[in-house]
Amino acid sequence: MSCTSECEDQADADSGYQESAAACTECVSDRTCKEAEPCWTSCPDLPGASM
Repeated sequence: MSCTSECEDQADADSGYQESAAACTECVSDRTCKEAEPCWTSCPDLPGASM
């Protein structure tokens, strides 16, 4: 998946981004989308991603 690769590349290049991505992953792990809503503010923006 290209967005996964982009996120990994960004994390490799930026330790702050890497920490943010790790915190986001930990926060959303084993939660439903509704339960994970509070996590989104700590999640990094994905390069080239649009909603």
